[in-house]
Amino acid sequence: MEKGDESFERFVEVHRPQLEGVGLPEPLWPTLHQKLTRETFDGGAFFSFEALDQELSLPTTFPIDYAVLLNNQSGLPAFSNVFLVDHAWSFRLSEARKQLEAMPKLLERMVNLMGLNEEEQGEEEEEEEEEGEGEKEEEKEETAEKEQPQSTVFDFLLKIEETSQDKKKIIDLQLDDLEITDDIFQQINLKQYPNLKILSLWGNQISNIELVKNLVKELPQLKALWLNHNPCLNEQDELVLASDFEKLCPELELFNSKLTERYSEWALLYLAQKQDQTVQSVDDVRSLDLSERGIKNLDKVASLFPRVSDLNIQSNEHLDFSSVLNSLASFKNLRSISIDEKDLNQENLKSLSQSSLSLRRVNENWLYYLLAHPKVEKSPEEDKIDEVLNGLWKYVQSYRISTSNAFDEQPVFYILDELGTRIRHSDTPNVRIAPFFHQPTLTSYSLLWPVKDIKSNEELFRDYLFGISESQQRNDRLEVWFKTGRDEHFQEKIRQRRQSDAPTVSKKSTYGPLSFPIAPPNSPPFRFYSDYELVQQYVTRPDFILTESVSDASVLWMTSQVNFPEVEKMSK
Repeated sequence: MEKGDESFERFVEVHRPQLEGVGLPEPLWPTLHQKLTRETFDGGAFFSFEALDQELSLPTTFPIDYAVLLNNQSGLPAFSNVFLVDHAWSFRLSEARKQLEAMPKLLERMVNLMGLNEEEQGEEEEEEEEEGEGEKEEEKEETAEKEQPQSTVFDFLLKIEETSQDKKKIIDLQLDDLEITDDIFQQINLKQYPNLKILSLWGNQISNIELVKNLVKELPQLKALWLNHNPCLNEQDELVLASDFEKLCPELELFNSKLTERYSEWALLYLAQKQDQTVQSVDDVRSLDLSERGIKNLDKVASLFPRVSDLNIQSNEHLDFSSVLNSLASFKNLRSISIDEKDLNQENLKSLSQSSLSLRRVNENWLYYLLAHPKVEKSPEEDKIDEVLNGLWKYVQSYRISTSNAFDEQPVFYILDELGTRIRHSDTPNVRIAPFFHQPTLTSYSLLWPVKDIKSNEELFRDYLFGISESQQRNDRLEVWFKTGRDEHFQEKIRQRRQSDAPTVSKKSTYGPLSFPIAPPNSPPFRFYSDYELVQQYVTRPDFILTESVSDASVLWMTSQVNFPEVEKMSK
């Protein structure tokens, strides 16, 4: 088709503003017209995908598993051709969820294009790698000499003894990951540490459980014992084993990270100190993490640590939720609790609010917010839709449609097909990609053309932020795709910004920059209402009390429109 043909002239007449706007060289306009007319997608004849097996020099915030290479043997000179790139998905933001719900194949394509299914595949590969590494380690152990681990263990013990200067003063032995075998363990004379209270053998090669029993029963004051990740625990019943060691060690309160039946203040304080090293006594304990500790009720915890304000009781299979409710009233200062997700329903939340008047947060969320916004169980498809909608901003681009009479204020968003999406970023690109709307067919495409000479088997690169300069915070914007600052100048800008944004707070201030009381002396606190979650979450001054009713509030902080009669009633 010649450039002078009427159809081409009409094409240029209609599309000239677009063609000039995106910067497509005029000599390529006839080629574009021809490919649009014939719907020619010939990128597959010029480009190919190659899996990336090397680590990226600049870590990204989204999966990049392929490079796009030029497979044309004669190369591709700059501005010599133009290619149509399809849009895998075009949508208005308000319709995005509905489209994904109505078109399962589109959802599946987006999941694959965004690499959202690679997390599961990665976990499987990780497990396979761990198994393979485990087999290699076993082979190494079979051939390794025993002198080295034995030497390591006894050198370690010697340093401990030299530090304490008296073996009777040693109460804590942490012998983790020292490759201790049955033979080596038998050579350790535990009797020389008569006051030992804590013994950790985590991650060794001890296989004879009877040997362990015979040796630890010589430690009358032993309160905590860890044998996790040793072959001797294989095929052992955890509860039976714990019972056996409790009989052998009359003072045992912690066994394999779990509390025994006879746990006391010592065990809870030990766990609290592991969590917070500033804790010195029971009175210092404000936060207590008892997740996966095998507790069966909270009565003892409440009696020993009544001042705890933050309590985590997740993953305790023998802890019944009804018994938790019965114990909550004993925690007078409890403000936050973490429970299992299976127990996180409206009925239980109401019971929690009734059982503990001081409770404010459940699983790091405000209790009143959870009560006001019941959790809706989602199907796997709905979860995938949420993932796609949350992740699409790293792939999405947009354009707006204008006519002689009006300009569409609502942008049309689109995601390039697999070819366009897999072209990686460079500040010095060799191709350009720009959107194009074909008026006769009302179809949107993207145009791809070389801006530099590209050799055969050379990778294609585009600029994710074409036309955006550093005066428009280019490096800042690139942080959407890349995890690290892109140069020292950018890092310095970040440091300066953080310093300038940091609030100046007096050391004597308790509540932040505004430390003086807002309410008049001896007056009640202001009652405020807000539909803004961050306000609900972070307004903690005693001058304010959150209320769940607009009519009860004297202060409103709203993101939505308020019914005028209600506001008028409040003003009176």
